[in-house]
Amino acid sequence: MTLQKRLIIGFMLMTLIALGITGLISTLLINNQFDTYLLSQHKRKVENIMDIASDVLNGSEDITIEDMSIYAVAENYYVEILDESGNILFATPNQIQQHMMGRRLTLAQMRNMPMYSDIAIENKIIESDSREQFLVQVGFSNNIGLSDDANRFKWTLYRSIGLSVMISMGIALLLSMRFSSPVSKSVQNVSESANKIATGHLYTRLSEDHSILELKQLHESMNGMAHILEEQEQLRKGVIDAISHEVKTPLTVLKSHLEAFVDNVMKPTPEKFQNCYDEIIRLEKLLENMDQVNDLNTQNMVLSVSPFELVEEIRSISDILKPQFQKKDMVVELESDEDVMVEMDRYKMRQVMYNLLSNAYKFSEPQSHVTIVIHEKDELVEIEVRNKGLVVPEEEQQRLFESRYRGAGANAYDPHGKGLGLKITKDLVVFMGGEIELIKSDQEYTSFTFRLPKKQGA
Repeated sequence: MTLQKRLIIGFMLMTLIALGITGLISTLLINNQFDTYLLSQHKRKVENIMDIASDVLNGSEDITIEDMSIYAVAENYYVEILDESGNILFATPNQIQQHMMGRRLTLAQMRNMPMYSDIAIENKIIESDSREQFLVQVGFSNNIGLSDDANRFKWTLYRSIGLSVMISMGIALLLSMRFSSPVSKSVQNVSESANKIATGHLYTRLSEDHSILELKQLHESMNGMAHILEEQEQLRKGVIDAISHEVKTPLTVLKSHLEAFVDNVMKPTPEKFQNCYDEIIRLEKLLENMDQVNDLNTQNMVLSVSPFELVEEIRSISDILKPQFQKKDMVVELESDEDVMVEMDRYKMRQVMYNLLSNAYKFSEPQSHVTIVIHEKDELVEIEVRNKGLVVPEEEQQRLFESRYRGAGANAYDPHGKGLGLKITKDLVVFMGGEIELIKSDQEYTSFTFRLPKKQGA
């Protein structure tokens, strides 16, 4: 059964029960009140008859015995006046007499006949001014005052209540259909949207402009859930892309070395094998720590600080990448005033250098030079990477470190790039307590410079 049908049936049942209880209580109250009213009217009429009889027996000139008879017959009462000997002095004509073919019956005789067993009598002894006593008897049906008009009134009342219930049920049906429709449609929309989201359509959104507060909140919750799932999907893709980007560098180094060995361009020395082994270890570490690459977010990273000689470390990195640069007849040069001892995260620093040198290789002209300049400035060390090739327009320079941003001319040098390298590089530098910026980009050269504290985590 659909939600709308359930709501309509439930609303109708509640309305029916409410109307039934209300109608029953109203009918009982009105019926009791009406019976009380009829009883009071009956008593008043009997008292009137008794008063009239008293006036007549006392010789009142204002009212006659005919007046009492007319009044009693009009009100369906039978009146008898008896003297002290029990003789009937007066009796009003009544419908009962008509059924007896003119035979006159006293009230006492009527009560002894089964067909008149419902006849009731009220008695009153009236003493006249002459000290003579009379018995006035008023006969009436036990259905006090229930004349045809009274019965018609009661049935009209019952029918009006029944008709009101039917009309109310019809209105309740229309209103329940009217108000249950938006609820049913909204729940159906939520169900359809949930199915779309479950099948991967995470962009699905529900309208939040709803007149019913709870449904509006439900739509907002669904949209919030869809937004979170969409962000998580983007996060998942970002993690995959970032890992893919970082894995390419050690794979490229290994491929370059193996190609150089195969082509006899470079001799397989223990030192070269050690470089390949180091890249395998780096690749293994990347895969082990892939959960740290959280859509280029460094919140889960930790520093692993160790002392080492910076210039020698960077020279080792440039030597590892030399086979790759030789493919474009490029030369990597290192300029440094003196050796610099540092205490920093060696792995993350190497990652930064790999990314910058990889970009320098991809975006440089063949047969050009890449220069690495190292300066020591108080408690900081400054490393500059220069290359000659792609010129970054000034209006694009501020966006280079944004995730997935690629300049207008980037595709000409690297058509398969995803714009992640510089974002990862900046996150790593900032995490290590440093800063990075594009110093210059023109026809002469492009320079990226980053600064790191010589003692990280101090």
